[in-house]
Amino acid sequence: MSTIKEWLNSEGFDWDNGVIVYQPVEDNYPGWCYEESTSEIISNSHPILNYSFSSGYGGPDCPRFVAYDRYWIYFPYQYDGSTGIVKVATSPNYYVNNKTLTPYPGE
Repeated sequence: MSTIKEWLNSEGFDWDNGVIVYQPVEDNYPGWCYEESTSEIISNSHPILNYSFSSGYGGPDCPRFVAYDRYWIYFPYQYDGSTGIVKVATSPNYYVNNKTLTPYPGE
């Protein structure tokens, strides 16, 4: 089981300067939902951040979100129903002359 808060903590999210956008959907598997719905900026204490979901294979259960802080954009990725978190530098210059791999979500 996983939570968005655990994932963001594991990736070094800057809680003091970050913003989290949450998109509630009415679907058993939010990662396979294709119906558009309104998103909202949520506080660091929003209950969805502590909602426990399965990140294993099957259906992508992670709530839909995107977060950003001064240096990174964070979002869930899905591979064969398994979900995880990915972060992308806000500046493409981060990847220039740096041996860090560029993002390749779903690999």
